Amino acid sequence: MNTETKTPSPGVSRWTLRFVLLGGGVAWTLHLLLAYVIAEFGIVSGFVDTRWAELDAVSWLLIALSAAMLALAAVATWVSWRMQYSDAEDEQARTVRFCVRFGRAANLSFLVIIAVQSIPIFFFLRVAPSP
Repeated sequence: MNTETKTPSPGVSRWTLRFVLLGGGVAWTLHLLLAYVIAEFGIVSGFVDTRWAELDAVSWLLIALSAAMLALAAVATWVSWRMQYSDAEDEQARTVRFCVRFGRAANLSFLVIIAVQSIPIFFFLRVAPSP
């Protein structure tokens, strides 16, 4: 594969293009929904009373969720940056070029959104220690 002339990868699969287009968005959606579910479940179930290393179990689950979704969005961003496309003007080349360029911008945006959305988890969801 010659990266200087941007020749298309011979086996660009539809799944790779779908991942490039949807990976960051799916990671953000899962992060948003699952963080809400974990927080509500932890409060209602009393799971918030379980503590490890001065953090409650709900905070640990939220930290793990944030790390996993940041990793998923980062992988989607990395794949979109590493993907090669052609400068040809046929329909398939234009489609791949659009998917790659749009995926780069979208995945990078979702990566930043997930990182910013994780700030309250680290700073504002601290539960006061039990007396």
